[in-house]
Amino acid sequence: SQTETAKVQQLMDEANATADNPNALASITASADKIVKDDIDSVQAIQTQFVLAKLAYEKQDYAAAEKALKKVENSKVKDEGLIQVVKLRLADAQLAQNKYDEALKTLSGDVDPAFKATVEELRGDIFVAKKDIDSAKKAYQAAWDSLLERKQERQILQIKLESVGVLVEDPQIERPILETQVEES
Repeated sequence: SQTETAKVQQLMDEANATADNPNALASITASADKIVKDDIDSVQAIQTQFVLAKLAYEKQDYAAAEKALKKVENSKVKDEGLIQVVKLRLADAQLAQNKYDEALKTLSGDVDPAFKATVEELRGDIFVAKKDIDSAKKAYQAAWDSLLERKQERQILQIKLESVGVLVEDPQIERPILETQVEES
């Protein structure tokens, strides 16, 4: 409803305005709980949980971020793209807490092809944190292969691959603007 959407916008404005206030999270959480209580599976409730997770993550309260994201993960939302984003953010919060196996479990299951490279890259990051370099190489390579298949590039992934001993060639991807041309006068 418009009223609920307005409440979410107000919550987001409040979150942005109080980003430097360490006590703001408690106040914003109370406001968020009211929105979520009305309909836990509504788009507004899900947006609210994302706001809470973002605030918690920025304050390095990864457990609170994980809690908010799990609420979204457990909702009855049918948007596959949103579910993938939640899984990525949840696994990232779990990684930040050294919950490596939980993070890998969060990323398991079917992956939308549009998210495959990002999921594999995060899996690689988790394996590096676990000091499982062989698995990291495989995950990063799978991410790289997925990007090449989609004709995308991601320089940071190339650096990560090199950090685990895998050298890859620069992808031959056609770019809209190769270089600027200066007219000689």
